[in-house]
Amino acid sequence: MAEVSSLAEIQERLDAREGDFLEIWARREERSLAALINGNQGWMTLFRFPGDEGVWTFNPDCKSDEDLPFRLENGQLDHYPEYYCYPLDRLMAAFSHFLETGEPDPSLIWSNQH
Repeated sequence: MAEVSSLAEIQERLDAREGDFLEIWARREERSLAALINGNQGWMTLFRFPGDEGVWTFNPDCKSDEDLPFRLENGQLDHYPEYYCYPLDRLMAAFSHFLETGEPDPSLIWSNQH
């Protein structure tokens, strides 16, 4: 898993991606923030400590029950609910907040309920 440490690195990975899918990880001390991206949207998981099952984004404005495909770096194709997703610009802002503070972006909704 390749980690990023700046928004510039995230933008480079977005610009260099082939197709719609991308997996991005950032770390700050023991915390990790991961994003799975499909096109111009994606969702995030925050792992607060090693072994944590994490909390993930939930978008209450999304009314879709559709599952979307996301490809992991290892090539595995998974499907997750579209209501986990936010637009790419919101994910970039969340990465910025996390890289600066080590905390989840409070402007996004985070959940540990499936």
